[in-house]
This record gives sequence, structure tokens and C-alpha cells, in this order.
Amino acid sequence: MRELSIESGQRNFVLPVGLCSVIDKENGGDTTAEELVGRFNLLDFESRNVIDFYFLGWSKSPEPSKDIRFDLTAFEDFQLRLRDFGIPIFGGNADLILVDAEYSAEKVTLNFPEAIRIDLSS
Repeated sequence: MRELSIESGQRNFVLPVGLCSVIDKENGGDTTAEELVGRFNLLDFESRNVIDFYFLGWSKSPEPSKDIRFDLTAFEDFQLRLRDFGIPIFGGNADLILVDAEYSAEKVTLNFPEAIRIDLSS
């Protein structure tokens, strides 16, 4: 968000963030979860100027043949932290949590009390 602040010349702004809680196929993810993971690069590219997406528990793969890889332990850690912030439910396959990120005084604050959780599989 610091880079966006520099690019836009704005010191304070709000940007929507999409937190994707998505399980991989090996851990029981359904077709919706698979499809979302498969579109990671497209989502990231197409939405870059509108919303910032993060796939919780996923990271860039060191293998050139794969785009991203899933870490169940990291995913579980994110789910526990979300509960701390008032988002207790996980649908089990693919959830999208929309939350506003406020950038002010070089600090980012996520507005979890106003977050919206969508179970994409249902």
C-alpha cells in the first residue's frame, strides 16, 4: 500500500481487500476451490487496480511448473487469526472475505468489524 500511496500521491486512502480462504484438492477442496486457485494469476492481474487479493496459506512455488502452493499449517494459522478478529466461520472449501484496508500515516488497518464473508462453494 506504500507503493500505491507513492504512485497516487495520496497519504490516506481506503482499498478493498479480498482474503481468499481456499483449500487445495489434496486437503479436500471442491471444484470451486480448484477453479479459484487455477485462476489466481488472472484474478491478481485483472483486479490489480480495483481490489487486492490474498490467498491465505498459499505462496509462490519454488517449482517453475507450479504457480502457487498450499501450506495447511499456514492456512490453519490464518483461520485462527481470523477468529480473533471476529470471523469465526469457514465454509470448508472456498470463502471470500471482503474487508477495507485503510492506509494512514504509513500504517495499514483492516476493518474486520465491517467485513463481508461469502461462502463461494454454496
